[in-house]
Amino acid sequence: MYLLYADDSGVASDPNVNYSVLAGFATFENQTFWILNLMMILITK
Repeated sequence: MYLLYADDSGVASDPNVNYSVLAGFATFENQTFWILNLMMILITK
């Protein structure tokens, strides 16, 4: 099974906003342990 994270920023329906961003990533479920460990190393530096 894959895990998906998606997030958006901006309001696409607002004509005064120049940008609307949609970003995300998908990863296989057994990779979350390694991703979390690498993130913790980055955070603690």
